[in-house]
Parts: sequence; C-alpha cells; structure tokens
Amino acid sequence: MKRRNFLKTTSLSALSIPIVLNGLPFTSLANSPFYKALGNAAYPDRVMVLIQLNGGNDGLNTVIPIEMYPHLTKSNSQGGRSNILVDENDVLKLMYNSIDQSPGTGLHPAMSALSNLFTNGQLNVMQGVGYPNPSFSHFRATDIWLSGSDSNTYEQTGWAGRFLDHEHPNYLTTPPANPLAITIGSISSNAYKGTQLNMGMAVQNPTASGYFSGNIDTAPNSIYGYELEHIRKIAQQSNDYAASLATAYANGQNVATYPSNNSLADQLKTVARLISGDLGTNFYMVNMGSFDTHNDQVNSGDTKTGWHANQLQQLAEAINAFQTDLNSMTNSYGAMQNQVFGMTFSEFGRTIKSNNTNGTDHGTTAPMFLFGNKINPTVLGKNPEVWDSAQGQMKSDLDMQFDFRSIYATALYQWFGLNKGDVDSLFGKTFEDGTNPSQNIYDGGFHCNLPIFLNGGIPIATGVEEGKISASGIYPNPSLGLIKYQGLQSGTYQLQVINNDGKLVHDKQYSSTEMENGLNFGLPRGTYTIIYRNTKNKQQRSDRILIQ
Repeated sequence: MKRRNFLKTTSLSALSIPIVLNGLPFTSLANSPFYKALGNAAYPDRVMVLIQLNGGNDGLNTVIPIEMYPHLTKSNSQGGRSNILVDENDVLKLMYNSIDQSPGTGLHPAMSALSNLFTNGQLNVMQGVGYPNPSFSHFRATDIWLSGSDSNTYEQTGWAGRFLDHEHPNYLTTPPANPLAITIGSISSNAYKGTQLNMGMAVQNPTASGYFSGNIDTAPNSIYGYELEHIRKIAQQSNDYAASLATAYANGQNVATYPSNNSLADQLKTVARLISGDLGTNFYMVNMGSFDTHNDQVNSGDTKTGWHANQLQQLAEAINAFQTDLNSMTNSYGAMQNQVFGMTFSEFGRTIKSNNTNGTDHGTTAPMFLFGNKINPTVLGKNPEVWDSAQGQMKSDLDMQFDFRSIYATALYQWFGLNKGDVDSLFGKTFEDGTNPSQNIYDGGFHCNLPIFLNGGIPIATGVEEGKISASGIYPNPSLGLIKYQGLQSGTYQLQVINNDGKLVHDKQYSSTEMENGLNFGLPRGTYTIIYRNTKNKQQRSDRILIQ
C-alpha cells in the first residue's frame, strides 16, 4: 500500500475508540452491519497467533549458525561481525528427544525459555524466510508482509482479510456473533483488511482505561462533521457487540505465571484469557517493537548481553508463558494446547556485516519461530550461507530459502482447511501441494504443504483428532463421506455440519452407538466443520475435515 494512499484506502473501521466493558477497554473496528456479521467461526477451535517484531530482527543473532563461525568471527571491515558475535560456547543447543536436532545451529543464550519449548516438542525454527527483491523500508516491507504481495505490487487488502472475506462471503447479511480477528492494541492490523472493510478489531490492554460517553455535542454540519458522526456511531454501535468480548474475558482465566515488565507477555496473557473464555476468534495479532538495532545492539565486552539480548529474552519468556498457559487449560472445544499455534515475523532481517556502533543495518531474510502443541518440532532449512566460495569473500546479503507466503499458505491449507485452488486465488500464485514437500522446499518457491504441522494439520482421511471426543476419520474412501467416531461417552449427541460458506447443512441427534458405527451425510467434496455436543453434559467439540 503506497504511503500517500494509506489514509484513503484504510477504512475508518481501522480507527480506534476505547470503551470500557466491565473493566476491559476495547476498540471496535467496523460499522454496524459488520458487528452483526462477526460471529462464531466455522472452525472455532482453530486459532493462529501472530507476533510481529517491529523494526527488523537480527536473525543471525537469534538463530545462530555455529558452523559459520569461521567466517562470522571476521571483523566488520572484512564483512563479518566479530564485535557483536556471541561466544560459541554460550549458544544454546536445540535438543529434542535427547538429540541435538541441528548440531550446527543454536539459539541466543538469552532465549533459554524458547530452547526449553523446543525440548518439549512445541517449537519449529524456519531458516531464511523472506521474498524476492526485498524492500528495506520499514513501512513498505511491513506492508508486503501484511498484504502477502510481491515487492512490486501494491495490494489494498491483507492476506488474512482476503481469507476471512472468502470464508464469510455473506457476513453483512448473515450475522454470527463474535470477532473474526483481533489485534491487541489500539489499531487493527492491515493484515485483516478485506475488500470492503477491515475484518478485525483492536482490543487494548485490560489495564488501560477509557470510555465512550453518549453525552456529546452535535457534530457540525460539514464533511468533517459527517466523518466525526460516523466515528461516533462506530463507537456507539460497538456497545451492541461488546457483550461477547466482555463475557469471554470475564469467563476466561490464566493459570500460568507471566513475566512482569514485559509488554508482549501482557498481550499474550490477554489472548490466552479470551481463548479460555470461548471467544471463538481465529486470528490474534500482538506486537513487540524496538528491533531496529543500528546502535548498541550488544554491550561492549559482553556480546551476549545488551539491547537485543533483552528483547530476545522478553520474546522467549512471553511465548513460553503463553504456551504454558495453553498447556494447562481447557475450554468448551477441549485442550487449548491443541487449538492454537503461533508464529513470529519481522519486516526484514539484518546485515551479515556489523557496523562500527555495535549494531546491524537493514538486511534481507531472517528466521521465524512457530510454536504450539501441533507444531512439528524441528529446524526447517539449512544454516544461511555467509561466505561466497566462488568469490572468496563474505556475502553482502542472506539468501532466501522460504517465501513467507508459503508459511501463510500452509497455515490456511493445513490448519484452516482451505483448498489449494482457493489458496492460489488468495495470493495470485500457484502453490505446490505435493505429498512430499521436502523434495523441493528450500528453493524459495511457493508451497502450501510445508512440514510445519504434525499429521498435516486438520484431520484429513484417516487422521485422528485428539480430545475427549475424537473423529477417527473418513472411511473407507474419502469421497464416500462415511465418518466414524471413537472414544465417545455413552449417550445422545447433537451433531451439526457446517460447510465452507458457513451454512448449516445438517443438524440432527444421534446415539453414540450410531456415531461409532459411522454416519454418511452424503456430503459433496469440500471442507466442513462438524460440531458434536453431548446433550447430557453439554460437552462440545468440533472437527475440521476435508472430503476429497
């Protein structure tokens, strides 16, 4: 999005007006029809949490390529970073199942909390994530990441907003109840911007204060007055929508101990509480700033300390506390740790070469962290090459291995169950979806089936979904649509089937015996959400399935 068009193309729904709702200030981001359209997602047990690291994170000081130390220890006049490089003995190993999963790779010593998460099988590290012809402007590079566009294309919508548009084509006329996407902060992310309006809302920190009063003067009869009146209506109308958010926050809880004086931890604590309270929102965005480390990235004389080390420690401890919270709680959809995955991203990486002020400048690619109980705990990609063997000198920039849109596409394809054709349409690209993506995943091409999730994400064919109630898949042939269940408590269940357009296509009660023997709904090929609720104890679970 061009800077000069930012205000024109960003709808008024992206403005913020704080309102206190039983102690929870929140900001609503849409006009009246949108409030009515926001609702229970077709997959309320599928949540994606995005952590934006503003400023451009130094990936070489975060995920450290130990095997490149013979080159990195060169002085910056030689293209290296000896004045900021962490001592090799201080680098944290990536251990899982008592095995160093990537002996030539480790984490910054300040990130012990993330190292523990990897040991517990809940962290994935992706090397060399970026896009061709990168921009080194903070504003433009951020816009590319949020829109999912090429570097030379100015997209007016966000990648998640286009997905939500696709999933809720009738949201203006068919009103669900809860928000589709949330940014913790004062302004909704442009990643949520749809074709007509921003599909998200902004929720401020619960410790903040604010209110909207209806006792205000009449707006002047002018274009400025009309705009002011529109904003006032947005605020006033949000009172009609506030109940679900306030109820979810009041009903939710946190059981983990979050670190103090950590803004990111505060934001993630709010997210965990809203998920715990059954808000049913699919996307959450949180932010952490100050990664633009041109100066004083490290402390002179002790390179494992300094500004960047403090940032990385806060990042690691916040994610670890959030995941600990998820590991310990359930909501109406089951174990929360099975419902949520998160990822970090930053608008660009930083240079291989350090500068003379103990810092780094804007660079190309950087690693990403993906975390959650359904994440494949491994390191994807190889260590970045910093030495040009052909030239016999240090490289100036890091090469891309994964296009960032492949991570988005894989999340939509595997986690949310979007079919490949729609994934291609949302990004205007042709994504590879082969059953063995490891054959060709480090070439920077477009892939929607990266090995990010355990068992490929959503239950497909014979996949088993964990939980008190679990679907054992589609038998004997996916096209027949025969669905069996296992581990059900004896009794009667209300079973509802929702198609990819959010339409209820089946609603009927069945005995546990009937469900275990198998049900055939005669469904055409496509993606569906099946919600089943025990009529006695009201225990509920939903499964996302693909019939192909």
